[in-house]
Amino acid sequence: MKKKTAEDEITTLIGEGATFDGDLTFTGSVRIDGRFKGKFTSHEATLVIGKSGHVTGEISVANLVLSGTMSGTVSVSGLSRLVAESDFSGELTTGRLLCEEGALVQGNFAVGKQAPAKAKHK
Repeated sequence: MKKKTAEDEITTLIGEGATFDGDLTFTGSVRIDGRFKGKFTSHEATLVIGKSGHVTGEISVANLVLSGTMSGTVSVSGLSRLVAESDFSGELTTGRLLCEEGALVQGNFAVGKQAPAKAKHK
């Protein structure tokens, strides 16, 4: 039996073609396949950004799965997973980081108790 993941249990969806500009506070898991610009806050939930998703802003979540494009200041207390072909630019502070081969990353990163490190990878 397959173990359920946050990606399997989405409670809120901003679909492809949708645009949201503003502040969003949520519980549960949110998937963005459209465009989001603003402030995103949930200290106990997972944010999933699909391949067609574009997110810009100040983000604070428990876990992150990035398959699309993200830029801004991002704080993740748990795991940040940057999927192959995702595109991240900005500042990321995270408890743990999983960056798949093929992910594009540029910015400042702080993982666990390490000091921020500049990364530029293609």
